[in-house]
Amino acid sequence: MAENNIAVSIVVPVYNVQEYLKQCLDSITRQTLRNIEIILVDDGSTDGSAKICEEYAANDPRVRVLKHVHSNAAAARNAAIAIARGEYLGFVDSDDWCSETLFEKAYAKAKSTSADIVEFKFQQYDSQTHKSFAHKSFPASTLKLGDSFAPGNLGDLMLSPLGYAPWLRIVRRSLVEKEGICFQDMPRTEDVLFCCKAIMCAKRIAVVDEVLYTYRVGRSSNLESSNAQTPDLVFEAWRSVRDEAKKRGLLETCKRALATASAASIFYTLDTMATCGSYCDFCNRIKNFYRNNAFFSTVAADEIAQPQIADFFRLMKDSATAEEYVAMLSKYLRGRLAIEYRSRIGALKSLGDAQIRMAKQEGEIKRHLREIAELKSSFAYRTGMIVTWPLRMLRKALCAKRRG
Repeated sequence: MAENNIAVSIVVPVYNVQEYLKQCLDSITRQTLRNIEIILVDDGSTDGSAKICEEYAANDPRVRVLKHVHSNAAAARNAAIAIARGEYLGFVDSDDWCSETLFEKAYAKAKSTSADIVEFKFQQYDSQTHKSFAHKSFPASTLKLGDSFAPGNLGDLMLSPLGYAPWLRIVRRSLVEKEGICFQDMPRTEDVLFCCKAIMCAKRIAVVDEVLYTYRVGRSSNLESSNAQTPDLVFEAWRSVRDEAKKRGLLETCKRALATASAASIFYTLDTMATCGSYCDFCNRIKNFYRNNAFFSTVAADEIAQPQIADFFRLMKDSATAEEYVAMLSKYLRGRLAIEYRSRIGALKSLGDAQIRMAKQEGEIKRHLREIAELKSSFAYRTGMIVTWPLRMLRKALCAKRRG
C-alpha cells in the first residue's frame, strides 16, 4: 500500500499475550476503515504471541511485524512510530480490543475538522468477573466546545483529557515527527509526556462522543499492579511535562492546568497502592514531591480545578505524616464514600498485618539458614564430618544392600 494512501498507522506492542492477542487483532483487521497499516511490535515474546503475529502478517498485507529486543511498551511504540507511514497514528494494547468502526469514525472526524488529535470514549472489561464497567465520559464543558477546539479553550482542564493512555486518541503523524513527540523510556507512566506534549503542540482537538475502545483490567500482569515497585515514575513523568511547558514558554499560562492534571494523576496512583505499607510510603513520597520540587512546591489547593482532588491535596499538605493524612481523609469523606474508604483502609491494614507476619516468618527462616551456614563453616563441624566419614559410608552401603 502506497504511503500517501494510508490513513492511520495502528501501533500494537506485543509481549506474551497469546491468550488475548487474536481477539485484539481480529478487531483491528476487521476495521471498516480499510486503508490502514497495522504495525505489530513483538517485544521479545516467549510464548506463542510471535507466531500469532506472523500468521496475521501472512494473511493480511496491511500487517507488518517488527521484531524488538524485550524492553517495554514505550520503546516498542517508539520503534513503530519511526517506521509508520500513515497520516495519523493510532494505538491499541495487545490485550484490549476496539470497535470495528473506531478508526473510520476517528479519521472522519479528523478530516472534517482538520484536528491534530481526535479523542474518543472507552469502557473497561474485567477479566476476572467478565463484566464491563460504566462508560467513561467527556466533561460537559468539553462537549460544549463543539466539533473541534483549540487546546487552550479547555482552560484549567487542558492537560486533563479523558486519560493519558495512547489508545484513547489518534494523533497526526507529522505533528509527532515535527515536534519530536515520543514515549518516555520507562516501564510505567510513559504515556503522560506523550499525551501532554501532543496537546501542547496541537492546534485543534476533536472528540467522538462514543465508546469505541475496550480496556481489559483484572490481569495480574497489568502495569497498574506494579505501581508500588516503581513509585517514583509518576513524579518523573510530571517533572518532564513541567520541563516541556517551560521550554515552550507555557509554564505560567499552564500552571493551573499542570497543577490539576498532575495532582489527579498522582492521587490516582496513590489509590492503586495495594498494601497499607505501600500506601503510606507513597503518601510520604507525595509530601516530599510537593515540598522539595521548585515548581510543584508552589502549587496551592485553589489552583487545582477538580474539587475532590483539591480537597485531597489540601489534606495532604495539612497533615504531618501519612498516617495523619489517612485519618484526616477518612473523617473528611461522608456517606457512601466514607463507608467504602474506611472499609478499604481496614482491608489495607489487614494486608499490612499479614505482610508483617509473613516478613517475620521469612526473617526467622533466614536466621535459621544463616545459623546453619555458620555451623557448617565452623572448624568443629568440618572436623566431625571427616572423623565420621567411614561410619557414614558404611551406613550408606548397608542401606543400599537392604534396598537391593
